[in-house]
Amino acid sequence: MDITWYGDNCVGIRERGVTVLYDPFILSGADGSNIEKDAQPELFAAETSPPADEGGTQPQMTLRPLGFDVDIVISSLRVDESELSSLNGAPKVIAAPGEFESRGVFVQSLVLVPSDSEEYSSPNCRLAHFMDFGTTTITHMGMSCASFRPRDSRLIENLVQKQTGILILPLGTGDNLDMDWALRISKQLDPKVCIPVGYCQEDLETIVPRLQTMGPVVTETQKRYRVKKDGVDEGTASILLSPSSLNRP
Repeated sequence: MDITWYGDNCVGIRERGVTVLYDPFILSGADGSNIEKDAQPELFAAETSPPADEGGTQPQMTLRPLGFDVDIVISSLRVDESELSSLNGAPKVIAAPGEFESRGVFVQSLVLVPSDSEEYSSPNCRLAHFMDFGTTTITHMGMSCASFRPRDSRLIENLVQKQTGILILPLGTGDNLDMDWALRISKQLDPKVCIPVGYCQEDLETIVPRLQTMGPVVTETQKRYRVKKDGVDEGTASILLSPSSLNRP
C-alpha cells in the first residue's frame, strides 16, 4: 500500500490495483455548489468571471483533469457529482454517513461534531472515515478539532475494536492547531502509524515534540508512505509527508 499526501486534507491511497482519493476538494453551501478557498488548489484552474450576458456575479472555478485514474472518492463533505468531471473514469463516491463497500474496500462513515458545537446535524455535516482494505485499516478524521457524536458511542466502540492501523490526522494551522486534541484522538484510536495532514511547515516546531510523546517521529519528510509488513514495537510512529502534485500518480 502507498499513501500520498496532496496537500490540505487530500490523500491518495493505492492498494492492490485500487486507487482511493480522499477529499480531492471541499464543497460548501447548501447545494454544494460553492468551492471553498481551502479547496485542493492543484485541482482547480484560476477563477474566471461569468459572461455579462448571463447575469452572473460569482466568479467560477474551472476543474483541471487529474493525471491518474480514481476508483473511489471519499469526501468528508457531501459532493455534487457534477463536480467530479475532473476525475478519470467513473469513481464510486462515498460522502454520506453509513457503511459502504466498493472494489473490496469497506468504508464506515461517522458524523463529526465541530469543537464549537455540542451536536451537529446539518445536511452538509463533516465526516470521519474508517477504511478496511483487507490488508490494512485506515481512519481519516476528516476535520481537525472535532469529536464523534455521543449518540454514536456504540459505533465508536466497534471502530476501536476493529483497530486502526494508520490514522490520518488533520491538524490545522496557527490558532486552529490543537495538539491536545490530536493526542487525545490518537490515544482513543491507538493506531500503529499516524500521518499528520493539513498543517503548515511553520508549525512543525510545535507539532514534532508533541508527536514524540506518542512514539518515534520520522522527521525527514518523504513524498509517499509505503506500508511495511513489520509493525511498530512501541507506541505510535508518526510519519511526516511532503505534499505531492495531484497531476502525478
